[in-house]
Amino acid sequence: SGSRMEQTKQTLQLFLSSLPTNCIFNMVSFNKQYQKLFRGSQKYDDKTMQQAEAFVSRMCARGGTNIMNPLRDILAEKQTPGYPRQGFLLTDG
Repeated sequence: SGSRMEQTKQTLQLFLSSLPTNCIFNMVSFNKQYQKLFRGSQKYDDKTMQQAEAFVSRMCARGGTNIMNPLRDILAEKQTPGYPRQGFLLTDG
């Protein structure tokens, strides 16, 4: 059980461990403001996985769900050739 935020973080950790080894990824945490894990998508490897796990562990509920600005930022990024753009949205509320 646990709080909704803790459940969301557990789900995100499971999702991260399920990514294919040949992919690129990034993460965005959002509430009233947003923060990216990386400036741009990075190759999934042991180092970036550890960085992502640390990023998830620092996430906390701060109120507000302003998703529009991070979505605009993500969609404005240049797509990496050979990698389809996929987005997954997890929220605690």
